[in-house]
Amino acid sequence: MSTLELCEKYFGTRDVYKLMDLAKGSGEKEVKKAYHKLSLLVHPDRVPEEQKAESTEKFKVLSKLYQVLTDTQKRALYDEQGLIDDDDESESKLSSWLELWSKIFKPISEEDINNYEKEYVESELERTDVKKAYLGGKGCINHLMNHVPFMKVEDEPRIQKIVQQMIASGEVPEYKIFTEEPAASAEAPPEVCARI
Repeated sequence: MSTLELCEKYFGTRDVYKLMDLAKGSGEKEVKKAYHKLSLLVHPDRVPEEQKAESTEKFKVLSKLYQVLTDTQKRALYDEQGLIDDDDESESKLSSWLELWSKIFKPISEEDINNYEKEYVESELERTDVKKAYLGGKGCINHLMNHVPFMKVEDEPRIQKIVQQMIASGEVPEYKIFTEEPAASAEAPPEVCARI
């Protein structure tokens, strides 16, 4: 499968900019930040054992996309023709996708993650991510759980309150799955809403 086919398979889109929530003219700093945020969501070390294989593949796809967006020629090919040159296997020189990660970012300690979580929870960025996940999952709480970093079951009441405020202000539409059946969707297995 080509990189763009894998992108569609794992992320539901062939539009790299849409996936990374970037404008077409975004600079390397924005690309790096978007890649970091997305890759943390799919990092194999941060998912249950049964999801590690798929998570590893998603991580590889994101790493390839990052390489495309940070290489002037590869990015120009994608921008102009919507193509990613899969014949160029220069990334095979890397012993693994983890080596790419370590070349781009300093090692992340548990303390770094905990500090970021403290900054993120109840921040404007979390609110933005909640809104995006609510709309993307059409109100499915399991979709929110899978797309809002650091969200745990015990956060559901707090997240529901944020979404209720957005609904009340007209910022987002009301989805019955969210407002009328929160207990039922909370008990549903994650795959029930994962396909939304």
